Amino acid sequence: MEPINIVSKKQIAAIHESGRSVMYHLYGEWIESASIKDDGNGVVNCWILKPTARIEKSQKGLLLNRLEKYGKICLSGYCAEYKFLNKKLNGRLRVISDSPNLDEENDIDSFLVEIEKGFQKTEINYDSHLYFYSIQCDTRKVIAQKKIWNAILDLSEELMKAKENHIDGNKVHKILGRHLQ
Repeated sequence: MEPINIVSKKQIAAIHESGRSVMYHLYGEWIESASIKDDGNGVVNCWILKPTARIEKSQKGLLLNRLEKYGKICLSGYCAEYKFLNKKLNGRLRVISDSPNLDEENDIDSFLVEIEKGFQKTEINYDSHLYFYSIQCDTRKVIAQKKIWNAILDLSEELMKAKENHIDGNKVHKILGRHLQ
């Protein structure tokens, strides 16, 4: 009989927050800290402008650039979770059903809201769900790259071992820098 591999909510949170950290790092954003809790909650503290902030009707190109960045950051944690859990993803990304905060707004909802607001504000006539899906596919490709995945695994392991499961931004960037030069 093969041993059963039990994955804790804490491990999944570490993978999720590591996926987000990698995407922030790739975009050159400064991470203040990353932390996880035993109950599956976690956070990466990094300030980022919402795509629709201070955007004018005529700035469609700027909006699309911001949406792409924001979307990849929002979806990277979930894409990392799916890869880690070896779950198939057919269609649009959804929050994994055993996530601890299903009732709260999540990154997926936040991205969808920004797409809708941005498309209305700039009068972009794209299918918002198709746009979401294209960003999701791009994000999954980034997460699947060997050096990216190794960075996620390394950071998640460090988060699991860290005192109080908290790592300051300098150390996060140092860990990621070992893989993402």
